Amino acid sequence: MPNINFTKQPPIPGYEPIRPLGINLGTVYLARHSSSGILVGLIVWPTDLESHARDLYEPLARLCHPNIIRVIDMGKFQAIFFCAIEYVEKTLADLLIKGALPDERVVQFTLMIISALRHAKIHEVIPIGLTPKSILITDDNLLKLSAFDLSEKISKRSTPPSLALMAPEWLRAGVVTASEASQIYLLGILMYEMLTAKPPFEAKDTDATLERVLNEMPEPLSHINPWIWKNL
Repeated sequence: MPNINFTKQPPIPGYEPIRPLGINLGTVYLARHSSSGILVGLIVWPTDLESHARDLYEPLARLCHPNIIRVIDMGKFQAIFFCAIEYVEKTLADLLIKGALPDERVVQFTLMIISALRHAKIHEVIPIGLTPKSILITDDNLLKLSAFDLSEKISKRSTPPSLALMAPEWLRAGVVTASEASQIYLLGILMYEMLTAKPPFEAKDTDATLERVLNEMPEPLSHINPWIWKNL
């Protein structure tokens, strides 16, 4: 691996450094796109990780939709590979820390997500783990899906973030598939969490989680949120 100092943003032409944001497989910086003035998340890797980086971001680069995060630029400079994506600071998970969302907001958000999923399906790209942590939210409450993969690769490489978010057929077959049924299931789990501020299959350990996902129904929404549907 090249000896690169990532403690500060490498001098990539066209991007003005602001501050480091963290490490998530690549090193992430907040930067400004010089020609447009917009803020971007600039992710950089040594060039020997280029193939891995392209696997992560080329599916996203196929898409152009208001509810999907934009890939603005991707390329190589000296000994690094970089990808610039639209910068959005908050996630849906951050919003749910404050509690369940109002019914009408859940309807609005769900329609945005469905629209993004339809667009992605046309381009044979599907979301990886449709979860509050993977969905970004702008200051004007526009949702942005951020993690995708190519549908033909999903069964070979991508896995959801936890057992509690796996469709029952995935657990029974031992393989993750890109079926419409599984996407509807994940959307239902996401809606449940937006309406209650908790996932439907919480359990204390792996065995208990498996038992709940495979054999139980989630607790009725109205038992957790007695105000549900009151305003619709």
